[in-house]
Amino acid sequence: MATEKPRFTVSVNEEMLERIDDFRFEKRFPSRADAVSELLDRALSQAGYKVEYLTPKKLKPGPKRKLHPPEGTDEEVAEEIAAIEAQLRRREEAEAK
Repeated sequence: MATEKPRFTVSVNEEMLERIDDFRFEKRFPSRADAVSELLDRALSQAGYKVEYLTPKKLKPGPKRKLHPPEGTDEEVAEEIAAIEAQLRRREEAEAK
């Protein structure tokens, strides 16, 4: 099925691909691309790039999303991202138990 959405390629190792596929099947996404898009949306939101307007996927397209970069110095932002990543790892480890 053709799409007008922009495309790009991402290379990942086998472990990352397995984690993406596990997420995809657990959350019942119809495609790997949909699962990766969701993961990117979540990561960007948690990193401070807030989405002002979201269009539900099955409705007609609406206004484009407006992202706002996080505030603070590069070091502060990097620390915040590292803290969020650590929190996500702990959550994933807890869910795996």
